[in-house]
This record gives sequence, structure tokens and C-alpha cells, in this order.
Amino acid sequence: MICREISREFGGTSVYIAARNHVDPDELRQMYNGWNVPQLVRHFRISRSRVYQILNERTG
Repeated sequence: MICREISREFGGTSVYIAARNHVDPDELRQMYNGWNVPQLVRHFRISRSRVYQILNERTG
């Protein structure tokens, strides 16, 4: 099974598996009101730190 193979390959180490949910940075910025980070976390299914990372990215 795939779980056994992953365990053999990565057993005892930390492995990060990125989520595939895409966040539109413009939509997030538009929804942000200065106080609603917890709501954005739930809405976009991303971490609090990711919300702040997106908010701090420069817009092109």
C-alpha cells in the first residue's frame, strides 16, 4: 500500500504536504478589514501565517 511506502521512505522525519487550494490574493485583500483574519482562515482554508504572508506580498 502507498502508506507503507511513504512510511519506509520518510519514517521518522517531518514531511510537509502542501494543500492544493488556490487562494486569489486580490480576493483575500479585498475581504480583509483589519480584524477578520480568523474568518479568512476558515473561508480560504489556510493558516493564519499564510493570510499575513499574502497580505504582506507586494501587488504587481
